[in-house]
Amino acid sequence: MLLARIATHNPALNAVVTLDAEGARRAARAADAARANGASTGPLHGVPLTVKDAFCTAGLRTTCAYPPLRDYLPLHDAAVVSRLKAAGAILLGKTNVPWLLDDAQTDNPIFGRTNNPWDLQRTPGGSSGGGAAAVAAGLSLADIGSDYGGSVRIPAHFCGVYGLRPTEGRVSLTGHLPPLERQPPAIRHISTPGPLARSVADLGLLLRVIAGPDRRAPSIAPAPVGTHGPMAAPQVRLAYAPTFAGLAPSAATCAAIERLASDLAAAGCQVDAHDPAHDGFDAAAAREAISVISQAEWDAAGWPELDPTASVAESTSLRAYAAALAERDRLITAFQRMFDRYAAFICPVTPTSAFAHRPKGTPIPCDGRLLTYRQATASYTIPLSLLGVPVVTAPVGWDDDGLPIGVQIVGPRWGDAHLLAVAALVEQVTGGFRPPPDRER
Repeated sequence: MLLARIATHNPALNAVVTLDAEGARRAARAADAARANGASTGPLHGVPLTVKDAFCTAGLRTTCAYPPLRDYLPLHDAAVVSRLKAAGAILLGKTNVPWLLDDAQTDNPIFGRTNNPWDLQRTPGGSSGGGAAAVAAGLSLADIGSDYGGSVRIPAHFCGVYGLRPTEGRVSLTGHLPPLERQPPAIRHISTPGPLARSVADLGLLLRVIAGPDRRAPSIAPAPVGTHGPMAAPQVRLAYAPTFAGLAPSAATCAAIERLASDLAAAGCQVDAHDPAHDGFDAAAAREAISVISQAEWDAAGWPELDPTASVAESTSLRAYAAALAERDRLITAFQRMFDRYAAFICPVTPTSAFAHRPKGTPIPCDGRLLTYRQATASYTIPLSLLGVPVVTAPVGWDDDGLPIGVQIVGPRWGDAHLLAVAALVEQVTGGFRPPPDRER
């Protein structure tokens, strides 16, 4: 059925860029045979899904949208791919990304542009845009993306699906491009793989499959994800800030968040307007620290230079890098204070819903004002990236054009299971995933 949906809908979306139809059929036949014999291959037995075209897949093209890798066939699977297969999943193929994952839209010189299933003239976001579009349109039951500055969260928001950025250090990046095999890591902090799906329960299942220690990645903590039972609304105290990080979102976004807060309160939660700045968290300092850290790590890795997006020197000094890491520790401590009182924190993902395709870097309209490209894509996600906290993106409403609006639901570091329980409560209140028009299943 999914192969048929890909044949029908993918030409317009361009979400799945490498399809392994025959391999998927073989795996499905093997799963059927195992089930007929009373056997199970794991918690994902026979579940067809996709992965972002940044995760290496042995013998299956992996490009990271980088033209020199147009025909690259890795010898080994990425850690997350190995774990998906070991859990019984069926790999349908790879989903589209921007060049070296460096954009909040999904377009590249190898495969071209991915379109949003809610409106083909709009972006699905990036860099996991192909994965979010595929899940929303029912081309895949789930996708594994990765998130540095918002690369799971922004596409989930723009496409109306659920996304999870786990606690940093919980899921291995081994086999994620860049770098190539035998090259130094381009990113040592901040980035993490994370799933995209149609429900919070699916996020939790996928996280438990892909998380855990990796002998090739000694920085991954041996911290079990665990589980958390359903949460009763009267036991939950939540904080929210529509204007988090000093930027007001669109009126539709603000209204969706205020409505969510009201609905959660009506369900029995205690919901307070609260800005983490009151706990000593400085979003501007977070943005500056992450710019220094990312520039220093890319410089050290020697990979093709990405377009700088902040006012940092072309080559970051070791002193500045160390100071940025120290500032990161301070900001983590300040932000964590909020969780002494609140189970989770709710804020926007971006100031607007999915915007029309446009050249990277051009301004984006928001209720009659023009936001810079960076303001419109990273203002709310980048500060949270620095902290390494877990974040669930959940669809909570729609704007006047019928486009989905999501929120970030943020929990304390290593509190992934607890956060997923809070997100499940939000899902219950909002009604959960709704498929795009003309692509219902």
